[in-house]
Amino acid sequence: MILSGYRAGCKTVGGVKNFYLINKRERKAAIELKVVSGVLTFIGSGVNAYKIYPRESNWSFSQPRSVDGDGAIKYDPTLSGVFHGYTSELVVLNYEMGLGLFEVFIVMNDGTLIYAGIDENGMRVTGGDGGSTGISLGESIGSTIDLSGEAVKPAPIVETMAEFEAAFTVVNPVIEEVYIIAQAGDRLIAQDGDLIMA
Repeated sequence: MILSGYRAGCKTVGGVKNFYLINKRERKAAIELKVVSGVLTFIGSGVNAYKIYPRESNWSFSQPRSVDGDGAIKYDPTLSGVFHGYTSELVVLNYEMGLGLFEVFIVMNDGTLIYAGIDENGMRVTGGDGGSTGISLGESIGSTIDLSGEAVKPAPIVETMAEFEAAFTVVNPVIEEVYIIAQAGDRLIAQDGDLIMA
């Protein structure tokens, strides 16, 4: 058994800022993944990564650990959240996500970059619903998604966004769930400072 020392840094901000869905089969055909000491690097390029901008504080990533009777450890990487609203685009996205086998690149609010689903099983939709109207006034309309997989180790990190962008072609979404934090005159400003509407 090998152990590593660790010293915690300052408390960080949790939550998912945005994430990218990658077709596992396409990635395996074009890009090799290499993990050394918990850090992932990419060898190859040219695969699409579909960017999703979730609404603030609506998505989370966890990796529950379990041990079987023989002492074998496994992790279940799980990305869960809500797509707000009920549109034709969301109907299509919900359907397509249900068919796919994915890897997921996750950008945390504190800047941590996590790449989940590298094991053979990848990540797939394992729960949620295709859309719900709620019951009473004030309840949100939307659909919930759970993407889960199985892994022998926790998901590795990617050191820089530039490495990811060099390997993948980012496809920006039709759907952009943005949380408006400020209005300046006729301009609406999103949480990441992007101008949404002038």
